[in-house]
Amino acid sequence: MAPKTKFQIDLLGQYLDNALDMDVFSTKQSHVDVLLSPEALEKYMPILKENEIETTIVNDNWQNVIDEEARSIQAQKMVLKAIGQESRVVNTFATSSAIYTWMSQQVAANPSFLSEASAGRTYENRDIRYVIFKSPNANARNIWLDCGIHAREWVSPATCVYIIDALIRERNNADVAAVLNKFNIYVLPVHNPDGYDYSFTAGQRLWRKNRRLNAGSSCIGVDLNRNFGFQWMVAGASNNPCADTYAGPTPDSENEAKAVEAVINSKRGTWDAFFTIHTYGQFWFTPWGYTATLPSDYADLKAKSDIGVAALTAVYGTRYTVGSSTVLLYAAAGGSDDWAKGVAGIKYAHCLELRPASTGTDSNFGFQLPVDRVPRVGEETYRGFLAFLGTF
Repeated sequence: MAPKTKFQIDLLGQYLDNALDMDVFSTKQSHVDVLLSPEALEKYMPILKENEIETTIVNDNWQNVIDEEARSIQAQKMVLKAIGQESRVVNTFATSSAIYTWMSQQVAANPSFLSEASAGRTYENRDIRYVIFKSPNANARNIWLDCGIHAREWVSPATCVYIIDALIRERNNADVAAVLNKFNIYVLPVHNPDGYDYSFTAGQRLWRKNRRLNAGSSCIGVDLNRNFGFQWMVAGASNNPCADTYAGPTPDSENEAKAVEAVINSKRGTWDAFFTIHTYGQFWFTPWGYTATLPSDYADLKAKSDIGVAALTAVYGTRYTVGSSTVLLYAAAGGSDDWAKGVAGIKYAHCLELRPASTGTDSNFGFQLPVDRVPRVGEETYRGFLAFLGTF
């Protein structure tokens, strides 16, 4: 859908915020990608035509995309089994338990500079576990990186796993060693393990939220990236438990949000940057998410982001757009990056939207990026992350 006028944008925005039968995949100023059932398509097409909102059906059977992703994963598993690497986690889509097992193995093998800890427990009592690259410098500052806050965004946890692995492999490289000497780097690969693991079950590949049982409703889950306690429910969030963007009963109501906040707050004043990684769209976002008004230090935020994006693009030519998420996409309050800057006082708080873009190469896959794309996504994101940290 491609709204052009303010009236069309406002009308479509009302549906995106409130319609339970319209699954929003990606939004740009030029167009919006949504997933509709045949019944919902029949319902909305007359409204779109009546209001002259340009509409194109880019895929008439999304199940085929999900099936193609599943085939790519199965093919990879067969190859890994043949070479005796069926338990491999790097460059795959792995469950939270498999990722945690791998993390513990890395810590055991590298105790001099790597440790792990739990940020807390989820609604379903899963661990929320992260690793810490411990700098030898007693005056080192801290960097936070998390992935997988939205369950269906599988390439996000895979990218955090890639970055952990790459930092271990390249720790003696001069540029990497300089970064690891300057910072303690905290990496949480799966922020939402309940929802993430649930999205591996049959028929639930597009699950987004956590798995909270909502009082008074048969609908399950809270959108964790609408639940953080800064400008909560101001924009782009729903108070309907059945909505994908349900912000929860109160700000900071969710265990998963509170767990990350607790780690950040325990070392408040020592953080130089906060990153949360999503997919898709190829954006390097700066605050704010709740308003189009830019923060007073926007020029600084963008300058460092531009350096990170330039390094990312240099790897495979992948083009990212830098800027405020509200200006480039839509307003969405209650995000973790806004909380990091607005409450925790972390100057450089960023959200990355990884491959694919919403148009062009691989855009037809949406959240179901084939597993063979994981190494390239991980590598380019890692290079951009390193370049950003190298600016301090």
